This record gives sequence, C-alpha cells and structure tokens, in this order.
Amino acid sequence: MTSDRTAPTEQRRRPDDRGLVTDGGPRTDAPTVTVSRLVTRRGKRASVSVPAFDQSVSLDAIALESLTDQDEATDPIEALRPRIEDPGTDAEPTLSIAEDTIRIVNEYSEAVLTSAADGLRITSPPTGHSVVLSPRHVFDLAFLEDTYAFTALLADPVTLEENIGAMQSAFE
Repeated sequence: MTSDRTAPTEQRRRPDDRGLVTDGGPRTDAPTVTVSRLVTRRGKRASVSVPAFDQSVSLDAIALESLTDQDEATDPIEALRPRIEDPGTDAEPTLSIAEDTIRIVNEYSEAVLTSAADGLRITSPPTGHSVVLSPRHVFDLAFLEDTYAFTALLADPVTLEENIGAMQSAFE
C-alpha cells in the first residue's frame, strides 16, 4: 500500500469541490461562461454565470449600457478590475449565449446582447454605442464582487474606488 506522498501524480489528483480534477496548481481547464436572461421581481437582468466555479452576477440595463461607453481597443472592463476577484485560472473560457438576442430594458436604459464572432456584443439602441467583450472579459465579469462598481463608473470613472466606498457607506 502506498501513501499519498509516494503515490504517482495521477493517483494524487483529486476532484475539487466543483468536481474538477486538480493537482493544486493553477487551473487550466477551459470553463464555460453562460449569458442568459434572468427575470426577477425587480425586472429583467442579464445573468453571467460560470457554473464550474459557482460564480454569477446579474446585470441590469444601466450596467450593461455603461459598458458600451468603454474603450473596446484596450480593456473595456479595466475600470471594474479592482472589484473583480481573481478566478485562479489562465484558461481561455468558452462563451455560451442562451438566446440569439437578449434584450434587457428598464425605465432608464436599454441593452441588447448578441453573439459576435469574437465574443459578446452589447449594444445600447438609445445611444447607438456598442462594445464587444471577449469570452475572457465576460468570464471576468462573473467574478465581480458587487455591482456598485457600475454605479460608481457612471458617476465618475476617475475616482471609481472612492465612489464605491462612499456608496457602500450610504447603504449600510
């Protein structure tokens, strides 16, 4: 009988709490990020989820529309990065969109989500702006700690962290 210390690597690998086999190092499996429509008592949202990591976030029309004003040429979610947890994987995710067109509307804004050749296209019909998020950008959004970042982003993108702290204090 061999102990775990002397067992070959293949025998030491165990499923983690998500059922994925790991050896304790960085995750290299290619996760799937799913975008779907979510209807709540507070209205329609876009749900961005990564089931393998048990992560998800729901985004309303204003949050989605705010992304259309970001610079697609660099990193369209750069201003949100301080509020995104590290998912612990370098693997390039695959993107799954539940419907051909997902329309999220509220009394203030509108966002239309569609599949693009290189990711997820978010369009704001009222402003005419759009942005394409890569599968990695969409994946990273699922790890957003809270959606206060979008509100602060709309208020003043330069002082994002200060705005988030002030808004969170107001709600406590």
